[in-house]
Amino acid sequence: MSHPQPLQAGVGSKNGNGDGHDSGKGQAVDTTLSTAPFPASTKVHVQGALPNVRVAMREIQLTPTKTVNGGPAVENRSITVYDTSGPYTDPAVTIDIRAGLAPSRARSDRPARGVRRG
Repeated sequence: MSHPQPLQAGVGSKNGNGDGHDSGKGQAVDTTLSTAPFPASTKVHVQGALPNVRVAMREIQLTPTKTVNGGPAVENRSITVYDTSGPYTDPAVTIDIRAGLAPSRARSDRPARGVRRG
């Protein structure tokens, strides 16, 4: 698996930040977009409280715990945490930063402003 490398100052452009954009401080600006999966984890979705709403979670596989006395390692269960990465780490989504993100829900699924459902 490859991960994006930070830009190096002075590489790839005259202004020294590597991407052709001036950060205003003479520092490198990392504009690399990574859609690579995170190591030892899987993106999963759980049903939300509203119909047609799925909540992104990340199931993280933990490494075994080493024991103090040198005995066999103790296996750990995976944990599930809220995933804030959005569609960028979803292998089923094609990302085109120039086109923007596709709508997440149909307009009719969204409650009107100021109107409570339920």
